[in-house]
Amino acid sequence: MQMDPKMQLGLMMLILVGKCHFALEDDHLCNSPQYAEYGKYATIDCAFPEDFFAVFWYNSEDVSREDPILDYKSFRKSGPGFKSGEYDVHQNGSLIIRNVTITHDGYFSVICLKLPTDDVVPNVVRVIVIVKPLIPHPQIDVCENQRICLASLDDNLDINCSVTNSLPVVDLLWAVRTSDGDKNLTSEMHTLTHTISYTTFATIRQTYIFESGLLSLLVCKAEDPSNVLDQKESLVLLVNRKLKTSEKTFVKYVKQSSKLDLLCGNGAFQFLLWKFKQQSSEVFKNLSFTITIGETFQKTFSNDYDFGTNGSLISSQANIRHYGSYVCLFATNLTEHVETHDVIVYVLPDPEYPAIQGCGHGQFCTIEVETKGSITCLLRGVRPIVDLEFEVSYGSVPGAIIFSEHHLTTARNEDTFDVFLTSYFYGKLGERVIVRCITSGQHNTIFQLTKTFELLFITDVSSNTSTPTGDVTEQTTKHSVWIISVAVLVALLLPILLIIAIYYVKKIQRPKASVTTGVGEEGQELKLMITKFSSNESTDGKALKCTFLNEVTKKYEILFEGIRPIPFVRDEFYSVKDVFVEGVVESWNARQKSWQSEESYHDILKKGNSKLYLIEGDPGCGKSTLTLQLAHDWCTRNSNSPLKDIEIVIFFRLRQLGGIQSIYKAIKEIILPKESIITEMDVEHILGESKSVVFVLDGYDEYPHDENNNISDVLKIIRREMFQSSGVVITTRTSSLPDFLPTRIIKFRLTGFDALSRQRYIKKVLVCEDENAATYIEQRLQENPVIDDLCQIPLFFVIIAHMAHTRDTQWQKLKSVTDIFRYVISCFHAHFKNKYKDDNAHKMMTEENDHHKLDRVAFDSLFAKDRKLLMKKNELIQKIGKNLYQEYVAIGVIVEDEAFRFDSYNEIYKYTSEVRFYHQIFCEWYASEYLSQNVASVESQGFLNSIDPFRFQYVYRFACGKNEMLAEKLLGNFQHEKTYRDFLLLCIIEVAKITEKISDNIQEILSKDIIFHLDDNRLLQRYKVEFLNIAFKHNVSACHVMFYNCISFREHNDGSLTMKSGIALPHNLAIKAMTIYEKGQEIKHQVAKSIFKYACLCKTMTNVSFERCIMPERMQDLTLLDTFLSREAVVTWDPQGKAEFVPHYQLNLSNGHWEDTSDNKKIAHAEYERLTETILGYGKLLKQA
Repeated sequence: MQMDPKMQLGLMMLILVGKCHFALEDDHLCNSPQYAEYGKYATIDCAFPEDFFAVFWYNSEDVSREDPILDYKSFRKSGPGFKSGEYDVHQNGSLIIRNVTITHDGYFSVICLKLPTDDVVPNVVRVIVIVKPLIPHPQIDVCENQRICLASLDDNLDINCSVTNSLPVVDLLWAVRTSDGDKNLTSEMHTLTHTISYTTFATIRQTYIFESGLLSLLVCKAEDPSNVLDQKESLVLLVNRKLKTSEKTFVKYVKQSSKLDLLCGNGAFQFLLWKFKQQSSEVFKNLSFTITIGETFQKTFSNDYDFGTNGSLISSQANIRHYGSYVCLFATNLTEHVETHDVIVYVLPDPEYPAIQGCGHGQFCTIEVETKGSITCLLRGVRPIVDLEFEVSYGSVPGAIIFSEHHLTTARNEDTFDVFLTSYFYGKLGERVIVRCITSGQHNTIFQLTKTFELLFITDVSSNTSTPTGDVTEQTTKHSVWIISVAVLVALLLPILLIIAIYYVKKIQRPKASVTTGVGEEGQELKLMITKFSSNESTDGKALKCTFLNEVTKKYEILFEGIRPIPFVRDEFYSVKDVFVEGVVESWNARQKSWQSEESYHDILKKGNSKLYLIEGDPGCGKSTLTLQLAHDWCTRNSNSPLKDIEIVIFFRLRQLGGIQSIYKAIKEIILPKESIITEMDVEHILGESKSVVFVLDGYDEYPHDENNNISDVLKIIRREMFQSSGVVITTRTSSLPDFLPTRIIKFRLTGFDALSRQRYIKKVLVCEDENAATYIEQRLQENPVIDDLCQIPLFFVIIAHMAHTRDTQWQKLKSVTDIFRYVISCFHAHFKNKYKDDNAHKMMTEENDHHKLDRVAFDSLFAKDRKLLMKKNELIQKIGKNLYQEYVAIGVIVEDEAFRFDSYNEIYKYTSEVRFYHQIFCEWYASEYLSQNVASVESQGFLNSIDPFRFQYVYRFACGKNEMLAEKLLGNFQHEKTYRDFLLLCIIEVAKITEKISDNIQEILSKDIIFHLDDNRLLQRYKVEFLNIAFKHNVSACHVMFYNCISFREHNDGSLTMKSGIALPHNLAIKAMTIYEKGQEIKHQVAKSIFKYACLCKTMTNVSFERCIMPERMQDLTLLDTFLSREAVVTWDPQGKAEFVPHYQLNLSNGHWEDTSDNKKIAHAEYERLTETILGYGKLLKQA
């Protein structure tokens, strides 16, 4: 008779225990203690002989009273712990805990037998369960999440150090670090207890800190024997706000573009801090700090400088922004010091000597002049400002010339100055005088420039007077008396003249109240509007408002008459009324939590009772064009527009408003013409007295927010803190929604062009309603399905459609957005080359292919700390070179604008030339070039993890299409984030070559559900289908696909499954399971049949489920079900969802009936009728809502 295996094991264990003698202190095979992280996979490591016979693991110290949780004998695993899945074992006998919980904290024992007859020697292991904090080092509150930081604090404030959510408790200690070692400080400790973890705090009063004076290095130490922290110390370098005054002040002159090198002290220090303030500022900013005791550490806060290990501050090319005061604070083991370096960045004039009016470029000239006159000396393009003066050379005849008046003026020219000195003189007839114009004043030591010239007096202008020619002094005196007399007379008459002038100006202006806008025949509407809205105003008030409206309308005319659909066709401009075609506009239904289509863009301002409207959309969806159309509707009093009755519409592109705090100043300087007599106060008065105002604010995502966190008027208007009764329309990218919007806001989104919109555009703009020509262009675009779907985005459609109309393009080989955009850019360059001679072709080809400088500029404009989508023209030329700049302006990639900006140096507003990319997508294209070519550098700086994939999806997508290695890194970074899954699909589609790693990424994505949603636009749905197709082609295993309210209910006789968007799913996809969720809908028998037919054609399909809908009471086509039956497939129906307390049904594939899963009984007809009434009734309520 054969013995039962369980009995056999039991007898063996009795024998083993009977023979057992304990040798707990000998032959330890396992280290103790060992640490296991909560919620993770853990291994209890032991060093067993390679050829052991058996290993027995216990979750107790006492092996004599407990059964093993797992035994591993002859390479076979068994035991209750193994069968439950809680434990496993390595081939080397080490214990595996699959998911560590708090119950695993304790003692484990293990017995290893090399032979069945060996003595039993238990080894006990203390397992300590640990919980690692999210921040892997002690956290100092003033450092936020940084381990080492700089802080400047007021006295009598507490500084806290903490370790949050750790197990076991981590004790903390404060100390001051000096060259003699760490000196412990008295601190207050307290601990918070959570469910399974602890939070420890150590608090120190700041009175302990500044005993040493200027700088103190404070260390928070963790006593962490369990190693729950990666770093045991955190440090803060504290700066006493009560700084000593500088012991030394050095003045250093540095020529622009030369090297700036400042040394602090003698280069020996323990702590060092550099601070800087610009000449026009009173606020010092931290540049860098360095620590050299304990661990060496350096932190920089500015990319403009390099910092040497000796504490030096270096800039390889000094420029105007480096002009200012640098303060260096440093401490040695004995002393502390403060030094100030006043750096003056100078620019030599061009030419590098004073110029004399009337002289050539030579160093010496003779000027023939009258005996009375003036002479002007000037320096062009100098910085800083210097004084000029005339000096008569030694040896000239005494009294031959007398200077009577000197007028020194300066004119700013961006970063430099022009200095003018005009002096009046009297000279003696026939004399020659050698004169020098020299620099003087505070900064003369760096210039010392001179211009020498000769004056020859050839004409006596005073011969008709009674004054002798030689008596210059008397003549000068009489002339001065005459000037003073005239000045007094003018001073007396000036007020009277001003009053008369004002009277006549107002008298002339009053009749102009009837001025028209000039916008076609509809210009007379402005006159009627003034009458309508200003009936109670004074005549002067009406005239002022009329002038204001006239000037505003003319400005808008310039904007909406200057649309350039194709960037490289610079001489073709369109009016918005000629190119605007309505795309798809949807509004957010808060009750149903879904988007609903609107009939027209006019519905935007008619919706709801709120006066705040947010229009969102992806890049290139037509947001800016729509706002121009709104401005056009107002100017022309479009009878269909809600704006026709609005008195004033204020339209801004928000990118223009950087640094402008006042909305009135913005209107005055950006909308009104420069010569306008209307002041900021007038604008404030006009808006305040107007009966209705609407603000149209385009491009919130491009709004340059204030670096000092000042709340501008624009933000106050959006927040409803200003103009609360006025309407506000805001446009922005979907990825850059304002985070402070009021709750009462009406949201819209633009989803692009549908087929009808594209057809309208082609007929209206390209072919003048020619049906045959329109059909030809549509067919060209449909040759490639990628382009056909990409044309849903208006920006791409317009460019591609114009190119299809004017060029013999070949679309077939273009497989991704990257391919298409690369082709578009090449067409831009090709068009430009055709304008020039063949001998320039090589040079232009070089510019087309070598644009790495522009790539870096684009990348920095998007991702640098001081990111700027608008750049100064001269700065961009300096960065990329004049030739490259001119070509990219010519092809239309770069656009020049005039901007109104605040000059912080002179504390004034001024107009400046700025440049930007034609559209941000072009900026993202060149930024992706930099990213794809500099993967290692970008990754080392942490950019790959910090770039928002939703806000800059095209940067990532383009980059993945250019560099497979970069795609591998990006996909690896984001593959575990659920919210990024759609984004990852878009990136994979761009990849030209699917590598093994990318194939693994595809598998990881397919391990989760692929969801098609009603809110997905057509393009995103097509991308998801393409992703499934890529997975199928690369033999990646099947997945689960879910359809949320997006399946088309027409019959699908061809075996495809089509969504409401028109996108069809081919049946050769790797789909294992499919869920169709149709809330409140009835799926008729023929539709259900086509769905089953599709499922049968998908050879990998083994599971189909339906939710929240009504299915046919019985599926009658058993032939289809036979296919499912042969696959052992499962079909389920959950009409009321997945909740436990509602019925669930499974299809009996043999007879086509639905059966309740709780009792396997066929659904009763009465129950089916009840479900139908409930589900469809709910669907009707949804439609009514």
